[in-house]
Amino acid sequence: MANGLPWGYQSNLNIIDQALTEIAATHANDSESWVMDIKAGRVEVCRGEGNVLSNYGRWYQRCTDGVGCGEYLWHNDPTNANDIPEEIQLRFSLRKSADESNVHILCQVPNCRSASGQPRQANKHCERAPQQCASCCKTAGGCRKHKITGATTLTSMAAHSSTQSQSAPNQTSSGSQGEIRSTYARPLDDSYGNPYTVAHEEREANDRREVQRQRVLQNRRNTVIVVIWGKPDQKPAVLNVISHNPNILVPGNHPRIVSHFKDSSTSLEPIIQVFHILPRLDWISQTLDVPVDIIVGGRALIRSQNVALENCPTIDDEIASLLRAQLYQQPVYGSSVGPHPTSSPHIQSTPGSAHIHGGSSSLTSVSSAIAIAPSLASTSNSRPRAKAPVPFPPRYTCDAAAGFFPMLKADTSTVALAAASFSENFPGCRFNKSTYYKHRAYFDDAEKAGILKDFIEYGKSDEGKWSKLTKVVNSIRPTLEQYQASEVNKGKLKEEASMNIEEGRDDSESEDLDNYILRDLQIEEYHMQDGELGSILTSFSTNVQYREAPVLLGACKAIYMFISHVNRSSTIFAAKIYTLPGAWWEPCPNRELYIWQEGAKMARCHLYHLEFKQLAREMESNLAQAWTSGIRFDTGKLTGLDGMTLASFTHYLYEFMGDQSVMTDFQGHHTADGSLKIFNCTLHTTNTNKSNDDFLLGNMKDQGIQAFKAQHFCSEICIKLGLQSFL
Repeated sequence: MANGLPWGYQSNLNIIDQALTEIAATHANDSESWVMDIKAGRVEVCRGEGNVLSNYGRWYQRCTDGVGCGEYLWHNDPTNANDIPEEIQLRFSLRKSADESNVHILCQVPNCRSASGQPRQANKHCERAPQQCASCCKTAGGCRKHKITGATTLTSMAAHSSTQSQSAPNQTSSGSQGEIRSTYARPLDDSYGNPYTVAHEEREANDRREVQRQRVLQNRRNTVIVVIWGKPDQKPAVLNVISHNPNILVPGNHPRIVSHFKDSSTSLEPIIQVFHILPRLDWISQTLDVPVDIIVGGRALIRSQNVALENCPTIDDEIASLLRAQLYQQPVYGSSVGPHPTSSPHIQSTPGSAHIHGGSSSLTSVSSAIAIAPSLASTSNSRPRAKAPVPFPPRYTCDAAAGFFPMLKADTSTVALAAASFSENFPGCRFNKSTYYKHRAYFDDAEKAGILKDFIEYGKSDEGKWSKLTKVVNSIRPTLEQYQASEVNKGKLKEEASMNIEEGRDDSESEDLDNYILRDLQIEEYHMQDGELGSILTSFSTNVQYREAPVLLGACKAIYMFISHVNRSSTIFAAKIYTLPGAWWEPCPNRELYIWQEGAKMARCHLYHLEFKQLAREMESNLAQAWTSGIRFDTGKLTGLDGMTLASFTHYLYEFMGDQSVMTDFQGHHTADGSLKIFNCTLHTTNTNKSNDDFLLGNMKDQGIQAFKAQHFCSEICIKLGLQSFL
């Protein structure tokens, strides 16, 4: 029995055993003695979970004879109310108040609702404070009322409640009985009901917000755009009105519409003209109280009966827009109907063409609108098919140029901006980054070579196909890369391209030596050996030719194009000539040292990238300084996967170089296949004593490193690479 006692009560064992012995000796000859009939269990302490609060902390034994008499043997006096903890009293009062009240209590767990969306009621017998429903209580671990199947549960106190009145006389055996007082359930704190009130108010506020949100969504679905021509030769009034019925408009129910047609000089009801598509395209006269069917995504076109069509500005554009909206809603039925148009019809008014007249007359618009009418009236019970996207690039150069020319004026410096402009200028086409940049490069090269205009003039013929233009551009690209900066050679390229088109043959590459200067130079190549970066200067001179004028001229340096002939092959390079005065950065005392440092910067970047791409494979591995062309980008303007990858690459370099150096501000091109090619960056380093990087242009040392750390936010690529966050 001693082993069953909690810690701290071992000293009570002798007292309890002595008391039991004395009681047994006193009633040894009493055959009706209840003491001898009790098979006492182990000694336990009451935790105040029964119906008598004063039993808290008392030691007791329970009968275990198997009959279920439920007798208790108490070993000490009832506990004084002042000695009972406040949380035990609060829990007892809450349970007592809930039992005596007829009011249903809601579960206090936030967002606790039934399958029908109604709040669940709390179980009054739940031992949690405040009470919860069975589901929430079991989720939180359960109680004696809400037991979890298969888990260890507390000892049931059901027998305690049913036998408290019977066990009360037995308490006299352990000492004097305390005074019996009437108890009432009452809150122990003035803020007792606050959690219930706050939860109820929050639920009501959520319900009101949901009702308001549904009302706003319904109003948005029922919003109709109405275009009204009330007076001749005046711009139409465009109104947003909310209809009471989806896709149906009753003009007379909206005072803003009625005000455009009311005439104070007459009491007659106004007559209006409304444009209808089904069952036939026509203007129909009606009164303001007649319902009008509204096309989803379309507008309601209404004009006064006194306004002629020729006196309605922009009416042709509004009709064309309404026809497009109706056309996009029509499904494709069966093979006998013919292919569904892949682009929206464009209706143009030509001089002398008839307008759509009022009354009961039929539509006499342009031929493109008449050709649409049969497909609008087609009906069938066949299942509609989904519309296929418009292929890109277009089949003919004239159609491709119509989309590319507006994009030249738009901001397409990032992929997101390019995608937005693409969707506007190539409607119905699916945007693919690599496909777009590939054909954008074809378009730019054709324009530089001066052959684009010829293909556009061919129109929609075999000679004007986009596929033929790409073949010609591929044939002249080697020459184009060498001569793209010269206005003189554009005429020669155009002539060469024309010969390829007309004769179907490729001319051999030729070099215009008039614009080049021949020089003999030695080339310094960079390489890694035994973990150290080094360079080798060729012992022989290499014949190179470079342009007299710079290809690009910036504030810091000028870029010259030169061609090197090594092993009978020609390679185009970019020569960087720095034009800044020495006072702009810390000058290098040795010219050869500075040239080596600047060249080694990109070589080190390339070597670091070789290791980085083993972990992240989303970047172009070619970082050499060979001549490249494409759409230029800066690090700050990149978004999406490209921006995250370059930012993660910079973070990787920072940790790879021992937190003492970082490469930022990458510059490069979007290549034809959609990848990135980097040709320049900025190096910030504090390790100047070891590598003499102090002389690099743009090196802001620790200030540059701290600026990078303040602006960088780790993406999922940094996390997967295991890089340390700066936060």
